[in-house]
Amino acid sequence: MPLARFYSAATASRRRNKPRFKDPVENLRRELPSLPPEAWTIALRSHFPKQRQAGQCSCRETETDQAIGYVQANEQIISNKRRFVFRRCLAIAFAGLVPAILYEGARANGFAQALAGLAIALLTAHAFLLLGAIRTITFASICLAITFAAENLSIATGVPFGRYHFLFGQGSLHIGAVPFIIGPVYFGFAYQSWIIASVICGSAFKETHDRLSLFAVPIVAAFTITQWDLVIDPSNATVDRNWVWQNGGGFLGVPLSNYLGWFLTTWIVFQLFQLAIHLIPSRVSLKQQGSGFLMLPILTYMASGLCYVIPPFQPDRLIMDGSGRVWSTAAIRTVAETLALLTILPTACFALIQLARHTK
Repeated sequence: MPLARFYSAATASRRRNKPRFKDPVENLRRELPSLPPEAWTIALRSHFPKQRQAGQCSCRETETDQAIGYVQANEQIISNKRRFVFRRCLAIAFAGLVPAILYEGARANGFAQALAGLAIALLTAHAFLLLGAIRTITFASICLAITFAAENLSIATGVPFGRYHFLFGQGSLHIGAVPFIIGPVYFGFAYQSWIIASVICGSAFKETHDRLSLFAVPIVAAFTITQWDLVIDPSNATVDRNWVWQNGGGFLGVPLSNYLGWFLTTWIVFQLFQLAIHLIPSRVSLKQQGSGFLMLPILTYMASGLCYVIPPFQPDRLIMDGSGRVWSTAAIRTVAETLALLTILPTACFALIQLARHTK
């Protein structure tokens, strides 16, 4: 039975206009007969401190402590069982999600979009279990606020990414000139990148955060998410035309400013969140979660890059970017495959090796 119910029951008992017995335990027994014995002692300790100090309590101090410890232990057991079941269900969902992303993640169809939505939902649930509600909401708030501000600023002025505009999601909800789905996508991949950076820098295996991780984790996380954009942006912009760079770019139709802007924007997100971690207390540490649970977002990050390695079985064709320059779709796919194998795969593997080294 939750402790809050014990406290509220005792408070209600004190406020009733009925004859009072000298012994507070007798009051609870007569007025709240449905409460178990441990509820009386807990209510006594919290709501009748003066009587207990004056010796008017019929239960001894040690019995009260034992009762409180007994109830708290049972509550912790129930909470741990629920978390275990939820974590197990989440792991099963990730086990089905990873191969689906590998096969369909790089295709421009409705199923791939549904997979992206499912991945964001599972990663959000993972964040709530790993970081707690306050830190997850803080991370998401920082990410969404800075993301939409930077994207809208770039569309209007060309800073920090360059001049471009979105073509997909024309009839969907927008924040300014940016489709709303862009924000959750940023959060999902930012969370994966932050987990990988925490594992690589070693802060995931420490109870407290040191000064090195305060600045190292945001930098590594910013590089981690930027190299993912390095893989996916030419295919999504030049080939699938989900967005168009108005002046094109030297990297398969994408300008260098895009990647510099990605690094700067995401570094600000990670740095602010890393600072917030030092200010927001949490009863849950990454070290307590186990390597298996930390491995899940690393695997989805790796799958989101390696999905470009699987051939889409599409013929080669010539396409133009926003500046009129012609590119080969086969060349763009080959570059994406090469970058995925030489950037995303090694980064994810290194994080997995770090997890294995710290697994006892």
